Amino acid sequence: AGVFSFIKENVSMRTDAPHPLDISPDSAKMLEQLMLAQAQECVYEKAMCEKKSEGVCARLGKQCVVFYSEVVSIIAGSALNNHMEKSWLNHLRSKVLYFSAESEMLMAEAEKKKDESNIGPRIARLRYADLKIKEGEKASKNANNFIMEASKNLSQACNDKLTK
Repeated sequence: AGVFSFIKENVSMRTDAPHPLDISPDSAKMLEQLMLAQAQECVYEKAMCEKKSEGVCARLGKQCVVFYSEVVSIIAGSALNNHMEKSWLNHLRSKVLYFSAESEMLMAEAEKKKDESNIGPRIARLRYADLKIKEGEKASKNANNFIMEASKNLSQACNDKLTK
């Protein structure tokens, strides 16, 4: 991410000639945010494997949402939109929705552990997660099979929790 930040601040701003798309400020900013999103995703996965608390994992997942959302907005609001494959943008949107849903499910579990008698907020989070999963499944049809399969598994887990 640091290299792309350097390119954005130093290389892409120096030339007086038209910028090639690959070193344009928008491209460098998008790549910087993408690297941060992927690094955050690795931290999230590590926390999940180490069985960190649901609250910690949910916050790490929400930060993935922030980073991936930033990448999507940079692409959508720049010349990159015309040069990126639509499946790539759908994949990024799927990740935003997937991490949003999984974070809400984790927060629902954290609230359950905090106070089992108060089920209202938990149900609301699970319904919101289910909504995001359904949106993500639509977006993932035109993206990567891996994220589509993960969304289906997450949907099943969410439905199981809602029926309990």
